Amino acid sequence: MGLDKAYKMVLSNAAPSGIKGSHGQELKMIFRFYPNQKQIKNANSLMKNFKIFSGFKGIPVFIAEGLTIRKGKEDIVPIFLTKEDLESAWSVMCQHNPDQPLKPEIEVGNLLQMVKEMEKNAPEFSQCGFFPPETSVEFVKKENKTNPSARIFSNSSQKI
Repeated sequence: MGLDKAYKMVLSNAAPSGIKGSHGQELKMIFRFYPNQKQIKNANSLMKNFKIFSGFKGIPVFIAEGLTIRKGKEDIVPIFLTKEDLESAWSVMCQHNPDQPLKPEIEVGNLLQMVKEMEKNAPEFSQCGFFPPETSVEFVKKENKTNPSARIFSNSSQKI
């Protein structure tokens, strides 16, 4: 499922599940995003120098100043869901641009806040795209070999 569809499901009202509770009532499904705890730790370690910081809240996303990925004729500012994928992309860029620093300046954002701003057509996000975690891409590829219904577009961004 794409991020755009998952986001719409999170925004939707509780939906019937088809399951009855212990008192015979219809149980409802509510969709939520849950952060990966490893990425929360990554966000916390990157933000620990801020005086007012008291722990990251939400789903962290990671952006590196100066990192762009060419998709066709368009340059995309990648927004990564894992710090490790950002660092990997930075490493690849440094192989082609040795004048770049070995470590990126990483900014941490909140996924849901960014998507809300993108929905408002905020100009600072017009060239941004989300990149799925490499582990998710690999999982879908593996699943696709046994169950061809799994889909994900690897090495591509998803604009919302």
